[in-house]
Amino acid sequence: MNATMAAPATSASITVKDLLFCGLWVLCVASGMAQLFIDGSPDNVESVGWVLCSCTVVLTYLWRSQATTTHPLSSLSLLGLLNSTQMAALIAQTADGQSLSAMLRVPTFTFFMLAVVSTVATGLHLAYRYLLPLQVPSRWLANRVWGPLGALSPPPPIIIWCLSAIGMAAQLVGGGGMGDVGGKFVAGLAFMMWLPFLIPIYQRMSGGTYCNIKRQLPFVVGLGLFIVAESLARNGRGGIFAIPMQMALVFLLYFLHTPHPVTRRFMKGLAVLGVTAAVGMAVMTDLATAMVVARDKRATLSTTELMQYTWEVYLDKPLLEARRESSNLASLISQYDENYLSNPLLARFAETKFHDNMFFMVSDLRPDERWEAAALSVFRVVLLFPQTVHDFFETKVDKDQHLYSMGDYYINLHHGAGFAYVTGSIWADAYALAGPWFPFACILLLLPCFWIFDGMAQTGKAFVVSPVAMCMAWQIFHFGLGGESIGTKSGFLLRDTPQRLVLYLLTMAVLTFVLRLFKLLPPKLSQKTGKLV
Repeated sequence: MNATMAAPATSASITVKDLLFCGLWVLCVASGMAQLFIDGSPDNVESVGWVLCSCTVVLTYLWRSQATTTHPLSSLSLLGLLNSTQMAALIAQTADGQSLSAMLRVPTFTFFMLAVVSTVATGLHLAYRYLLPLQVPSRWLANRVWGPLGALSPPPPIIIWCLSAIGMAAQLVGGGGMGDVGGKFVAGLAFMMWLPFLIPIYQRMSGGTYCNIKRQLPFVVGLGLFIVAESLARNGRGGIFAIPMQMALVFLLYFLHTPHPVTRRFMKGLAVLGVTAAVGMAVMTDLATAMVVARDKRATLSTTELMQYTWEVYLDKPLLEARRESSNLASLISQYDENYLSNPLLARFAETKFHDNMFFMVSDLRPDERWEAAALSVFRVVLLFPQTVHDFFETKVDKDQHLYSMGDYYINLHHGAGFAYVTGSIWADAYALAGPWFPFACILLLLPCFWIFDGMAQTGKAFVVSPVAMCMAWQIFHFGLGGESIGTKSGFLLRDTPQRLVLYLLTMAVLTFVLRLFKLLPPKLSQKTGKLV
């Protein structure tokens, strides 16, 4: 399958890439100008200035370079870093008529540090693309490991649906606790339920030869409805939100990889999507709030009763508004809060508040506390090993005794005991450990991310991206270059991502053997021998 089968854009035509990055930059500048009228205080003006600098640097780089073609996944993570730290906050707060710096503890310092992160990430990505020695790990992973094993090739539809059935079963069963290797193995298969949502993009890439799309689409829609129902039943907003985001980001990867002209048909489709998204956002905003309210009843109500109660809360608009107002009031009097964007749906795009909280907490750490934080960060990397490994080597480490975040650590240093499972910030973590050497710490944290992500794709004109990576599109976009802590990021890169690739390959190998044994899998043409195998 080859992305070049789509009609290429001529040099004079406006491409989807032009429309996206120019549109985002104009929207950011317009939001920044509006902020001057919303709140002209020095703190807010300075904060807006840092955000606009970041947006200009990152968006211009991704627009005017070939980064989205040569390194699509790391480029997606770079765009996601800008969005989750600064851009989403600027646009959402402006649309809500609120000051960018409202409800933040140290807004100017936070946005300055996040601007440093974005600028360092952009400069590093530029150097990484042009300095071949820096690309050796990612190319080795793509060309010597995952590529030859088949992790980058699109599987046939029958394999996709079988893998998705396994993933959905794993999602329904759920994973185990500490030391439950079998439970963790089952939970690790759940990501494969998203594979059928790749069928439309594979169909487009193949020029319409991948499958009978009219036969496949009803099943894809049915799967989406099933995931929505399952998410409502367990009061989980993630599944409902992830479906449109996964598909949007996968198509974004594809359209940014190869220049596609902006046609009248494309603009009509975009307009329809825009209207649908606007209506859907209004519905989803209230639904998300209703699910938060209903969460308090999750332990006492049955699945059917919980869904019915959620629907009743959704219809009670005064109750939803009172919930939002109470959350805003609580944030004004609490020692710690995570309220920032008033729209709970848009809040899923922004991690700004978490970074601000943690920058506030680590800004006055003593030297001995910094050393203690560094030792704890190393220890949390050691905790990534399964409990069975710790038991085998008799390390006397009980992972059940260390169920806390770095955010918990910092806030308990600052306020004392009383807070649990507080969301931390990898960049505040890096600042606490590195101090004035913070930019160099950013480089050490960002470069491995580029290696791991681009190791799941091949450079060149063809759009060759691992199905596993496309199933992780939202995670790569939103958390790819961020995260709760250095330990959490290490786990995502060194354990979670390779584990998914290995599980995908093992499961696909077993399925391929069984389906061929029963002659349910059509033969394919070998590129080496030219014969059907």
